[in-house]
Amino acid sequence: MVRWDRLGPSRAAFDLPGHVSSTVTLKAAPDGQSIVLRCRVENHSPRAVRQVLFPDLLGLIPLGSAGETEFRSGPVVHRPFVALAKPDVDQFYAVNQTFAQFTSSGKDPAMAGRWLDLSGRNGGLSLFPRRSQWDVGPIVMLQFRERANRLRLMVAHEVSLTTGQTWESDEYWLTPHAGDWAKGRGPFETWLGCSDDSPKGGAER
Repeated sequence: MVRWDRLGPSRAAFDLPGHVSSTVTLKAAPDGQSIVLRCRVENHSPRAVRQVLFPDLLGLIPLGSAGETEFRSGPVVHRPFVALAKPDVDQFYAVNQTFAQFTSSGKDPAMAGRWLDLSGRNGGLSLFPRRSQWDVGPIVMLQFRERANRLRLMVAHEVSLTTGQTWESDEYWLTPHAGDWAKGRGPFETWLGCSDDSPKGGAER
């Protein structure tokens, strides 16, 4: 368990009264392969918390070559270390193409199954929340830092956490795996098969 008693504001220029606390628990999953992650956020500030990033994985490197490293979810195959590299034309603009996001809304079914994977031919990691009910769900965001050649993978939850309230995440299963993306689907498929609440063909919900 890791606890932060006082998180700073997202913008250091603002001096906000009160504080926000967070606790992240990590435990071994019963499959002997995955790590179970869960987050709890407590708002002790008079200001509302509007967004929680969890999980938030920083410093991810290519797994093999940049072109071989793929982000997958549902029908989407995205090569972030190539697709999010800043093209020459973007050197002159404040907004560039180093950022991408995916949702499970009806307009963008990329996260329809809520399972995602980042891997190359020799291994990678898979991530999914154990959440059986259907809703729009959080936004998955990718941010590429070209100079450092590092990728940030964030799951953004839009919340309205007022003073004294607490937010808790679903259980997220993080599975490191050898081989390509197909080797990381095992825990997700097992959960779909044994979950009483999950509909048939759960990867399409």
